[in-house]
Amino acid sequence: MSLTPSAAPRLVVSGGALGDQLLRLPLIRALAALGPLRLLAPRVTLTWVELEAPSLRLDAAEAACLFGDGALTGPAAALLEGVEEAIVLLDGDGLAQALRRRGLQVYARGGEPAPGVHQLSHLASGLVALPPPEALPTPFLRLTPASGPDLLLLPGSGGLKKCWPAEGFRALGAALQARGLRVAVALGPDELERGPGPERFAGLSVLEGPSLAELAALCAGARLVVGNDAGTTHLAAAAGATALALFGPTDPARWRPLGPRVTVLNAGAGLAALGVEAVFDEVLRLIGQPIKV
Repeated sequence: MSLTPSAAPRLVVSGGALGDQLLRLPLIRALAALGPLRLLAPRVTLTWVELEAPSLRLDAAEAACLFGDGALTGPAAALLEGVEEAIVLLDGDGLAQALRRRGLQVYARGGEPAPGVHQLSHLASGLVALPPPEALPTPFLRLTPASGPDLLLLPGSGGLKKCWPAEGFRALGAALQARGLRVAVALGPDELERGPGPERFAGLSVLEGPSLAELAALCAGARLVVGNDAGTTHLAAAAGATALALFGPTDPARWRPLGPRVTVLNAGAGLAALGVEAVFDEVLRLIGQPIKV
C-alpha cells in the first residue's frame, strides 16, 4: 500500500552522509508530488530539494526539542504545525517514537536493505512507487554544467576500505593524458586531511577542496567521472554525469549510484588488486575511444 495525495503537510526526516542524502532525493521529490512537505534534514538535502514550506536543519539547536516530549517552540513548532504524518528515513527509533508520542502517524524507514535490494527501493517500499535505481532519469540536481576536464577522477571516500589506491588513479590519469585527454583529480576535505594529498598525483591537475556545487557542475560538464563507492560519485550520478563507479567490499546491488549513465566495476573485496589496465580499458570503452592504439 502506498501513500496517497494529501492536502495536509507531511514531515520527512532524513539524515546520513552525502551519498545517503543523494540516494534519498528522488524519494523526497516523489513524496513532495503527493502534497505539501516539510523537511528536517541536513544542509545538503535542504539545499537541493528547495521546498518553500518550513524546513529545519537536523543538527540545528532549534530541532533538539523534537526529540523529547516537552513543548515545541520556534522553528520546531512551525515545522510540525498541521502535520499528521511523518516519514522518518533514519537509523534508530528515538525520533520516530517521539513523533508518535506527539500523535503523528509515523512511517519509519532505516537500516540496511535486504541482499539484492537497493537502498532507495528499501526506503521507498510501502510509500511510493519509483523506477528501478538504474533507470531513474538524471540529473536530479538543479545546476549548470561547468567547462573543465574531459575526465574527472574522484579518489576519495568516507571509508578507506572503499578506496582504489591513489597510485591507481595517478597511473590511470597519466595514461589518459598520454591519449591527449584533459584529466583532473578532485580532492575533498577528507583526502586533504588524511591523504591521499595532492603530492600523490604528480603530473596531474589537482582541484583542492571544491564546494559540492562546484564539483557537481564540473561532473556534469565532464565526458566521464571515475570514482569510488563514495558520496562524490553519487554526486556525479545525480548531476547527470557519465560515471564509472569502482566498488569493493560493499554490494553495488544495494548501494550503486542512481541512473542509467552509471557503470559499476565490481572488484569484490579486493579493490587493491583491481588493475589499472582493466579500469583504463573500461574508461576508453565508455568515452568511445579504441582500446588499442
